[in-house]
Amino acid sequence: MAQLELFESPDAFEKPREWSRWAKVGSALPRNVRFGTSSWTFEGWEKIVYFRRYKNRTEFVKRSLEEYGKHPLLRTVCLDRSYYRPIPEEQLLAYRHQVPDDFRFVHKVWNELATRMFTRGERAGHFNKNFLNPDIFEEQILRPHRNTLGTQSPFLVCIPPAGGPVNARGFADRVDAFLERAQKFEAKVAFEVRDRRLLDDPYLRVLERYRAGHVYNFWRNMPSLAAQRRRTGTLSGPLFLRLMLPPEKRFEETREAFAPFDRIQIPQPSMRQEVIELVSEAIRQKNDAWVIVNNKAEGCSPLTIAGIATQLTIPEAE
Repeated sequence: MAQLELFESPDAFEKPREWSRWAKVGSALPRNVRFGTSSWTFEGWEKIVYFRRYKNRTEFVKRSLEEYGKHPLLRTVCLDRSYYRPIPEEQLLAYRHQVPDDFRFVHKVWNELATRMFTRGERAGHFNKNFLNPDIFEEQILRPHRNTLGTQSPFLVCIPPAGGPVNARGFADRVDAFLERAQKFEAKVAFEVRDRRLLDDPYLRVLERYRAGHVYNFWRNMPSLAAQRRRTGTLSGPLFLRLMLPPEKRFEETREAFAPFDRIQIPQPSMRQEVIELVSEAIRQKNDAWVIVNNKAEGCSPLTIAGIATQLTIPEAE
């Protein structure tokens, strides 16, 4: 509640002295490189992303995306809430009206389609019959997205880990069938797996066949970004990076320790360097690059982005 009191005055905060540097870095980034965050409604980003004084939390949630879209380093954002249920068209349209024309959303696909095996509730231990169901994807996700956000934003399929053995070949076949249908819609799709056993040749061959994206993720139980890159080899599709959670850290504990996400808590220099190497490679190959950062990666995702983008464009500045 103390944090929300800062949003009561109609006056605007003065932008920090770093703003001019961020603007310079943003203008130096290639247009095919996009940085953004996992969601955007964090009051702790006051004087980093947000400079208006909002009346209350409700107004902040409703209007803050407009201000987010004006930040010189933030040209995309991940719609995390779409993982838990499809977002109604009217809400997607409201988002679209708040951002510039060249802004893009990363649409996280509903977990009803992304979950292979249920681990909780009455369905625990059962295979999900709706896993990568292209009909549900078309009707409940793709069509509302196309009607509101257009055709240029990618869809992110985040495959959570599941206990027990895995069928890498069966998984690759499912991905193949899904991408075959998505290609007919000209939908841009990227897959993020959080089980290293699925990073197998059949899956990688399918991605290459459709020039689909693989999401290199910084997450507690996955190999480093560089190790994932060595495993996948050179894929011809767009580059996707999601920086989420340091090795061996737990999501809830890290969220509690890092809140309100207003500063870098635990720098990850190796992670940053690996991101720079991967993005630099994408730039050389003239591939699109999407970098999505979570607050739990270092403590404050906009400041993580500022550090990486600055080092990418002006190496001597960091």
